[in-house]
Amino acid sequence: MHDNEFPIDDGLVRGLLDAQFPEWAELALSRINSSGTVHAIYRLGTSMAVRLPRAPDFAQALERETAILPILGPLLPTAIPELVAVGRPTGSYPSPWSVLGWIEGEPLAAAPTVDWVAAADRLGEFVTAMRAVSVDGEMSTNQRGRPLDSRDTWTRDSIAAVADEFDATVTTAIWESALAAPAWDGTRKWIHGDLLPGNLLVADGELAAVIDFGECAIGNPTHDLIAGWWASTGPAARPFGEPPEPTRLRGTEAEAWLCPALSGRCRTTGSPIPHSPSKPDRPSAES
Repeated sequence: MHDNEFPIDDGLVRGLLDAQFPEWAELALSRINSSGTVHAIYRLGTSMAVRLPRAPDFAQALERETAILPILGPLLPTAIPELVAVGRPTGSYPSPWSVLGWIEGEPLAAAPTVDWVAAADRLGEFVTAMRAVSVDGEMSTNQRGRPLDSRDTWTRDSIAAVADEFDATVTTAIWESALAAPAWDGTRKWIHGDLLPGNLLVADGELAAVIDFGECAIGNPTHDLIAGWWASTGPAARPFGEPPEPTRLRGTEAEAWLCPALSGRCRTTGSPIPHSPSKPDRPSAES
């Protein structure tokens, strides 16, 4: 998956646990099949998950997550992982790793039944609560902390690169509409930064938890609103982008963040994105 990926297997993880947390030596350990590309995930017993960066470049995200989870947990209306322990780097695995509390549920993308309107409402509450967090934190160093127009060239190139899959006229019109709107004033807020369907857990048809805080930082607050388009469906998408005043943010800019996200992902991985502006002669993900 990655050129410099760590050779993570059951024996390595069991060895790390036995050496650093021998009190868990008798607990069952099993690898979790995940769509994520940044961490390998193991279930430990019935109540914990072991999270290991797949490559050296991802260690910083894990360190950021372990620092912020204990702070955010009491401040958010939706469950997030509880930090149980942090593992030390070793000669066989030269990266920090973590043990988190296990949260029951399945990724929103795989859930057979979802109350989409209720999920959109809960996501809106989560994003609003994130923006209200007043503690100091790290500024995002990637596109999540930048003005929208900083992505202009890359976005247009990405739209052109996947024009056979997505209607370039529609996608470009969304992008240009956002660029023409009043510019973001630079006020930075806390954002999750990675509200993909795989990071939203559903239980009994309802949004149960938000996971994966590796990209959590202070940045452009409109970025998290892209979840309203690719994590919601039908009428649920619009209410997510229209929370009550005074927290309302432009749906146009939220849509625009989706343009580089979906175009870039398809450009680099070939993976289709649900609820996207498909070409007229191709079926959409919702049909």
